[in-house]
Amino acid sequence: MKRNMILRFIIASVFFCAVRPAYATTITLTNSNSTSSVNLTTTGHTTGSGTGFTVFGLTGMGDTSATTIGLGSQADAQLTGMEINPAIGVADGRCPQCGVGLLTSTTSTGLVVDYGSLALGNSFLVRLADFDTTNVSNLSTGNNKIVPDLLIFDTSGKVIQAFNYTAMAAAMTFVGNLTFTDQTGHNTTADTWDVNLGSLYGSHTIGGYVLYTDAASNQAAPNDPYFLITTPNNPVTTPEPTTLVLLGSALGLTGLVRLRRK
Repeated sequence: MKRNMILRFIIASVFFCAVRPAYATTITLTNSNSTSSVNLTTTGHTTGSGTGFTVFGLTGMGDTSATTIGLGSQADAQLTGMEINPAIGVADGRCPQCGVGLLTSTTSTGLVVDYGSLALGNSFLVRLADFDTTNVSNLSTGNNKIVPDLLIFDTSGKVIQAFNYTAMAAAMTFVGNLTFTDQTGHNTTADTWDVNLGSLYGSHTIGGYVLYTDAASNQAAPNDPYFLITTPNNPVTTPEPTTLVLLGSALGLTGLVRLRRK
């Protein structure tokens, strides 16, 4: 009886560790060339949390090249008071209701979506809105429209891949002009798009992604920002090393109990 109770306790502990969300409470987002980093914590700077992810805000992101993008500093991400609602944007001191866009000719706001550990499949749809166009060619060529750029970071917070607006447009599908509410509570419509991160980066394990925009993307500044509408939950998390140790212990104890019974 005592052995059975111990065994049940270990198995329950393994189950708890295996299913808990894997996103971090603190991450250090670092450029691939290690020239720029920003420390992000959940305290006072998080909104839009779902199953296994947290959203952070960034402000003052630089717009040089794909490997030297300045990550700026932490800002607040928020869910309410945006130009369209419900949507996630960035609360910067110069633009408290802004989404993701250029504040000056060289700096952008950004949204960090931190999953901790996420296995991308072939289809992983992130929904964005309010680019002020329904023509994907305007996104692929710039044309002074607000266009999205994307960074992928690994489970340690290191930026490992960058996608410019041309690559992003190839993975975007127009959903329609959907209805939202504006800051006064009245109905408004906004062009809405799904971005398939799976088709962009393939079936790899990542830590998360950063949405921003780049002045080099043929845009004028300041510009009208875009917004994050939804990002998928992360129902399956990668087991941590301690989880694997506990799992091995549980299996070993199970085998020992069975041998002694024989």
